[in-house]
Amino acid sequence: RVPEDVSVTGFDNIALAQYAVPALTTVHIPRDQVGRTICACLMGDEAPRNREIVIEPELVVRQSAGRGG
Repeated sequence: RVPEDVSVTGFDNIALAQYAVPALTTVHIPRDQVGRTICACLMGDEAPRNREIVIEPELVVRQSAGRGG
């Protein structure tokens, strides 16, 4: 049983996740930021050499995640 016995988490925060029963907890990746960063690297605005680029994901908690304990 979800979420009583097990929590279920998706990835990529697709639109249908919020309409699932129970609504699916998911990880949201800001695709627009990823796209802008890649474009900037390819265009030479940002040098990717010797540098780490971190794009923070967001956990979107919905009904498919238990409370723990």
